[in-house]
Amino acid sequence: MLVSAKTQIRDATFDSKYENDPTITLSYIFYGKNNTIISMGTREMDLTAVPDEFSLHQNYPNPFNPTTTILYDLPEAATVHLVIYDVLGRQIRTLVNQDLTAGYHRAVWDATDDLGRPLSGGLYIYRIQAGGYSKTMKMLLLK
Repeated sequence: MLVSAKTQIRDATFDSKYENDPTITLSYIFYGKNNTIISMGTREMDLTAVPDEFSLHQNYPNPFNPTTTILYDLPEAATVHLVIYDVLGRQIRTLVNQDLTAGYHRAVWDATDDLGRPLSGGLYIYRIQAGGYSKTMKMLLLK
């Protein structure tokens, strides 16, 4: 036997401690007939967005000077390698080399090599490898 009940939500409060905090606190009160309280409580919920597929986005700004941002998406936890190369294929800088959780990520590059030395203007290539996914893109550093 299926029983249907009509419940009206009158009070719901959402609270997040920080602007980019994916955790919210939900406080609720459910009222039934004759305005009697059926249920009430508080619950914390994680609202972290997760992409559907791996992706590497075009850096911005491009061309750039002195810094640029690279966005990448992980649909699952993965070991991520994000590396910058010069046009001759020499590895210039490792931006990311670690295990990361699923979600939307970013790396900022300040146009320096792994030793902190500033680089000359020109074309650079960045490559991501994560969870069997690999993609390469180009960017232009202006001096």
